Amino acid sequence: EVIEHEKSGLLVPPRAPEELARAVISLIENPARAKELGKNLYEKISREFVLQDMVLTTLAEYKK
Repeated sequence: EVIEHEKSGLLVPPRAPEELARAVISLIENPARAKELGKNLYEKISREFVLQDMVLTTLAEYKK
């Protein structure tokens, strides 16, 4: 829900250490890409995961 592959991060399958290593190495070798992914993630979280909105949504669920 939070991370979008290749847009705001890199997703790897669980229990796949080789793929995780490749993803980490790719970010180390391309710091501009790592920075871009981090920026995109920050913007998404700032836009979609506002604390007040999350609290109101949770309260609305409990009122159902």
